[in-house]
Amino acid sequence: MIIILGLFIFSVIAALSYVIGIIIFWEAPYVGDYDISYVTSNLILSVLTSIPGKRGLTLDELNHIAGFLDGDGSVIAQIIRRKDYVLKFQIRLTVQFTQHTKRRWFLEHIKDLIDLLKIDLLKIGGKGKPGMGWIRNRGESEVSDYVITDTQDVLTVLRILEPFLVIKKKQAGLVIKIIESLPSVGHSQVAFLEVARLTDQVAQLNDSKTRTVTSKVVEDNFLTTPEGAARSVVQQVIDGVIEEANSK
Repeated sequence: MIIILGLFIFSVIAALSYVIGIIIFWEAPYVGDYDISYVTSNLILSVLTSIPGKRGLTLDELNHIAGFLDGDGSVIAQIIRRKDYVLKFQIRLTVQFTQHTKRRWFLEHIKDLIDLLKIDLLKIGGKGKPGMGWIRNRGESEVSDYVITDTQDVLTVLRILEPFLVIKKKQAGLVIKIIESLPSVGHSQVAFLEVARLTDQVAQLNDSKTRTVTSKVVEDNFLTTPEGAARSVVQQVIDGVIEEANSK
């Protein structure tokens, strides 16, 4: 009886520690160039793996995944034309891992590891379906990709991997900022333009040369709408007043 009670108390303490750890890990602030979440993650992950039914990921596995994303992966932000959207544009965010198709098994291995994150989040009350993203073969190019496009899944993966990233760290930070900004965009052209400009920054970091829809394209499109035209007139008046004041 005493043993059973002791095990019960241990399980409760471990579960509480896990939840508190997740909160700290999720909201950890930055100190200079170092993320506190990196320092605390070792304890959090060890607690996670001690809870019955939770496999969790080790620091080595997180470094392994982050290194693969840095080397053979992409953190992408795109502006997509959408006629069925109020603002006529959509922000698409993607985390992608790429390999030769003969090494598709490695992508499946990475997916299995990342899926564990979703499984654990669902067990503590998270929403959504089990698993993150899918693996595709690019036709006859002998290249395969593991692609994650669900916005919440992208946010989950990047929040966890960002402390371990090096090359893609800035892109990850920008995409996290974009996702956190999206709920406040609504139907506001001004707010959407701000987010669109962040996607331009991600593209510049990725050395993208094939983009055709940029924040400038979005802005020009908005100017053809009544709201955009009115905003342009107001801005012209403000610019004229400023210019006149500076000339005196």
